[in-house]
Order: sequence, then C-alpha cells, then structure tokens
Amino acid sequence: MTHSRSCRAAATAAAAGMFAVPIAGAAAQGYTAQTANGDVQDAADWNPSWAWATGAMVSNLQDLRVWARAVATGKLPGGGDLISPDLQKQRLTTPPTPIPGIGYGLGIFSVQGWIGQNGSLPGYESLVVYLPLARATLVVLLNTDIDRDNQEPTTLFGEEITKIVTPGHVFDLPAEPAAR
Repeated sequence: MTHSRSCRAAATAAAAGMFAVPIAGAAAQGYTAQTANGDVQDAADWNPSWAWATGAMVSNLQDLRVWARAVATGKLPGGGDLISPDLQKQRLTTPPTPIPGIGYGLGIFSVQGWIGQNGSLPGYESLVVYLPLARATLVVLLNTDIDRDNQEPTTLFGEEITKIVTPGHVFDLPAEPAAR
C-alpha cells in the first residue's frame, strides 16, 4: 500500500471509530498519572481513538526516523515530493514566537533549527525532529507522559541529547506540559 493510501485508510478508519480494537503485536507499556485519582497506571490497553489523528496511526522508531526527514524537507526517501514544493514552503514559514529561536507554522515547529513536531497520549510521548543544517534526525519515544520539574519528558530528553550532539542547536523548548 502506498504512503498516501495508507494514511487515507487510517484517517477513514479513525473517523469511523474503527480503532476500538487492540494494537496487533507487541506494544510498549505506557505509564501515566492521567487517572481519576492521580495514581500511575499502565495505559497500553487504553483506546487512543479519542485523539482522532493523533491516535489513528501506530508507528515505530525506524518509520519515524524516515518520517522526520520527509516532513522537514518535503521529500520522500525515493526523491518524490511528500507535498507540493509550494505547500512545503508555506509549512516551513514558521513565524517567531515570543520565545527566541522558536517558530511555529502549519503543523510544524522550528526550535533552534530543528524542524518537526512532538506529541503525546496518556502513557506515551514522542519528539520527531530533523536539523537540515547537519542532516541530523532525532526521534525520542518514551513510555511515560509523567512530567518532571513541570516539563514534558521528551522536551527534557531532546534538550539533553542535543546539548551533546549539536551544541550549536540545542532543542530548548521551554514549554509548559500539555494540558491534561
């Protein structure tokens, strides 16, 4: 199945509420405190369909590594266009925010040159970014969404990793944790 067909199929299935079945195969257990009493629970069997597109696709580290570069460059691994060059140019227009070095465009951010997106569902967080200047990809997948020092875990990991591998482009997104 081609990329666009698989995405359309996932979107159609999500819209129809078809993700009420468990994820096939092994899946990481995800830990969250987003519970009625605040106790930490395993969210692996929670149905992610409530999050619509966020919960409509299941992926892995290898796929997201490829996806990070494709989203940031607009080019698929085979060289074809992910989206039209004009739309990609619009997406990469990331007006500055009040935080220096950070901009946000059409579903994509730029943080000190890193282009991509982060996301979370109860029990899980992801950070998928690409630094065109260094042709570097960073994917962080965590099986917790429990904040540390009022910061999202993937933000902390992203910052610490980039301090080492790209010290001139540290992913420092001083954002409040997602509304929970």
